[in-house]
Amino acid sequence: MSAAALDTIAPAAPARRRWTGAGWLVRRFGISLLTIALASVLVFASARALPGDPALTMAGAGAGRPTPAMLEQARERYGLDASLPVQYLRYVERAIQGDLGTSASSDLPVARMIGERLPVTLQLAVMSMLLAVTIGVGAGVLAALFRGRAADYAVTAIGLLGISLPNFWLGLMLVLLFAVNLGWLPASGFTPFMEDPVANLRDMILPVWMLGTMMAAVLLRQMRSSMVDALQSDYVRTARSKGLPPYRVVVGHALRNCMIPLLTLTGLQLGALISGAVVAEHLFVLPGLGTLLLDGVHARDYAVVQAVALVMAVGYVLINFAVDVLYSVADPRVGAAGDPS
Repeated sequence: MSAAALDTIAPAAPARRRWTGAGWLVRRFGISLLTIALASVLVFASARALPGDPALTMAGAGAGRPTPAMLEQARERYGLDASLPVQYLRYVERAIQGDLGTSASSDLPVARMIGERLPVTLQLAVMSMLLAVTIGVGAGVLAALFRGRAADYAVTAIGLLGISLPNFWLGLMLVLLFAVNLGWLPASGFTPFMEDPVANLRDMILPVWMLGTMMAAVLLRQMRSSMVDALQSDYVRTARSKGLPPYRVVVGHALRNCMIPLLTLTGLQLGALISGAVVAEHLFVLPGLGTLLLDGVHARDYAVVQAVALVMAVGYVLINFAVDVLYSVADPRVGAAGDPS
C-alpha cells in the first residue's frame, strides 16, 4: 500500500468508555462520598460563621459573665484554641468514629441527642411521603385518564393551589381550623408511638398534612404529564389493539413506564422534606431534628448545629444514592449504555 493511501486512512476513533451497571453505581457512590465531604466543609464553615463567641456558652455564660481564664479553659476543652483546619480534621475524625461532640448547652453527647430526636423526624418524613405519593399518583393518573374534562381541570387546579401555598401558612390554617375552631386535633405536642399509637397518629395528622400537600401537588403534575405522554405512545396503542383490558393497559403498560421519572422526582422531594421538617417541627412543637437544630442555633451550640446539619446533609445524599440504585434496577439501560449524566 502506498504512502498516499496510508495517509487517507483515518485513525480509528477511541472507543467510548462504557460503565457497566456495577461500575456506574460505584462511580455514583464515589460522587456521593465527595458530596458528603464537601457538605461537611460547608457545615463546619457555616457553624463557625454564627455570630458571637461560642466559648461564652461553653463556659456557662448563664451563671454570670465568665472570666478570661474560664473562656480559655472552655476553648481548650472544646478544641477552639486550634486553627480552623486542625479543628475541621479533628471534627471529621471524631465524626467517622461516631463521636459528634458534646453539647455545650446541655453537656450531653450530641449523638445521643440526635438518636432520641431522629425517629420523630423519620416518622414525619415517611408518613408525609406516603401521603404525597398516594394522592399525587392517584390524582395524576385520574387527571390523565380524563384529560380535557372537568375532573382534569379540577385536579390540575388543586395541584396548582397546593404548589402555591407556603408550608408555614398552610400549617397555621390547619391549626386554626382543626385545632382551635373545631377542636378535633391537637395543635402541638408529641406522643411516642410505643406509648400510645392512637395519640401518636393524632399528633402527626396536621404536620403530615402540611408537609405532604406540596409534595403531592408536585408529584401530581409530574404524573399527569408523564401519563398523558404514555397514553399517546405507540406501545399503548399496540396494547389496546391487541384487545387488552383497559386496566392492564393503564397499569401494566402506561403507569409502569411513568414510574422511572416519578422515582427520581420523589427522591428530590424527600430531600425537600428535610428542610420542610424544620418548619413543621417548630410549628407543631415536635421533638425532632428540626427543633434540635433551631435550639442549637439560638444557643450558639456549635456541636449541635454541626452534627444535625451534617446528619441532614448525609441523609439527603444517601437518599439520592438510593434513588440511583433503584433507578438502575428499574431501568437496566442505565450504566449499561453509558452514564446518562
